[in-house]
Amino acid sequence: MSAPRATGRWRTGCIGLAAALASALLAVACGGGPTAPTLSGAVLESSISPAPGSTIYIGLGSNANPPYRFSSSLLQMTFTVKSPTAADKADLQIELFDATGQRCANMLTNAQVVAADVPVTFTNSGLDFLWMCTTFVDTDKMRVTLITEPPHGSGLPRTPLFAQVLPGGFSFRGFPPDPPGGPASPPVLSMGWADNVPGCGGTCFGPLDGFGVYCGAVEGDGAPTTVTLTISWDGSEALPRSTSIAFPTGATAAPLRSIQVGVPAFNIAGAVVVTGATVPQYAKGTTVHATAVCTAVNSRGQATTKTLGVPY
Repeated sequence: MSAPRATGRWRTGCIGLAAALASALLAVACGGGPTAPTLSGAVLESSISPAPGSTIYIGLGSNANPPYRFSSSLLQMTFTVKSPTAADKADLQIELFDATGQRCANMLTNAQVVAADVPVTFTNSGLDFLWMCTTFVDTDKMRVTLITEPPHGSGLPRTPLFAQVLPGGFSFRGFPPDPPGGPASPPVLSMGWADNVPGCGGTCFGPLDGFGVYCGAVEGDGAPTTVTLTISWDGSEALPRSTSIAFPTGATAAPLRSIQVGVPAFNIAGAVVVTGATVPQYAKGTTVHATAVCTAVNSRGQATTKTLGVPY
């Protein structure tokens, strides 16, 4: 069954344009609680999934540990705005507040051209929220602000064109409850690697060649588990590459199946993360070695870490 989705349509009251802009700009700049006058004639339509009132698990343990990014796939939002004011570029700021007025989640959508009195739709798909509260909380208000994006380097301020406070009641938590009857055991990990060079069995790569690394996390009870796989380099200034996925109940109990990693395929069980990287140029004549580190943390807070060297 799909998650509940909320849809709505709000039309603003008649408020003076200059006063509304000044008040909205002050509210955004100060980052205060969810108060934001709206502009005369603006219309806002929304689609939110899951619907307000839902519990959202953002993949953290007992400590919220801000700042922390969580994927918009956990809280999908689409807004349609009709503004009486045009802008060459504007994006939508989405903020969630708790009952005390503290801002706990914040994000900006991608910018779009906004024509006066022409509906334009913004979505947060593929972007991240920034979690800013030190504990898991229930939010009760959401503020969305259409705000200009000046040309890069222009020094011009960002100006609110439209702002609206909406219901935004969500319960934010770390992990779902444990499935009943499962053993209280940490995840069991498997790892492997192969390159993307055809014709040599997946183990003959060099500088600027691609390769893949996998990590599979198995839990006998299928407990929700977050798996993070990081590739780092010794002998190069290349930055580490990291991929993290929060898997729902059941993923860690998945059976063996064939998964492509580089050129070959591997039989891997459980919740699987695969990430790729490109071998950097050798630094000052030295050999570059890759080290892959996989960490899996289940819903009980139990963690397992495994390290894999990638020799060549």
